[in-house]
Amino acid sequence: MKKMYFFLLVLLIIFFGCESDFKVHANWKEVTVVYGLLDQSHSQQYIKINKAFLGEGNALQMATIADSVNYNPEDLVVRIFKVKDVTSSTIDTISSILLDTTTSIIKDDGLFSTDKNIIYVTSIEDSSFFREDKEYILSIQNDRTGKEVWAETNLIHGLNLDIPSNKPIGFYNPITNPPVFPLQKATTTVNWYHSTNGKMYQIIARIYYTNFSQTD
Repeated sequence: MKKMYFFLLVLLIIFFGCESDFKVHANWKEVTVVYGLLDQSHSQQYIKINKAFLGEGNALQMATIADSVNYNPEDLVVRIFKVKDVTSSTIDTISSILLDTTTSIIKDDGLFSTDKNIIYVTSIEDSSFFREDKEYILSIQNDRTGKEVWAETNLIHGLNLDIPSNKPIGFYNPITNPPVFPLQKATTTVNWYHSTNGKMYQIIARIYYTNFSQTD
């Protein structure tokens, strides 16, 4: 009986041990990747639309092929809707704009294809369409496959800085005449008020100064 069990165990090891091929790719599924930021202070809005890809072979080589990452612009209808009221999800189908394509923006070299850098852009004439007190819905319709993706967003309101007008920013307090040494370092406090819909902030301070020498 022990020999029989041993014989069956060897057969199972041989059977499963020889099965070295397995499927690593799932069935194809359309996956749309969208990058965009709506900013009402700009005259035009830019939306980048790509598709995810996976197939047999080297994925790094596929990434260098423009058709692997780009949709055919003739297949897509890209539209932005303006929501009527912030308190409701009702959209005004009349209040919407279509986005056109541009390839004038050069893409930096990298892993992905730099050919046919297709970007969807609004018209300059539509700059007044974007207001900070409205919500917007981006709709992407693929007429060839019937797939539709969408996203809804608010706009970030303007940021107000509170800089004391009676105390100019500088390295040192205004020099008296004659100057009193050592000079007293200046301290200035700058406040800001959180913007509506703004969540994260990064402060950049640029200091412009003139270097000069003085006799007497």
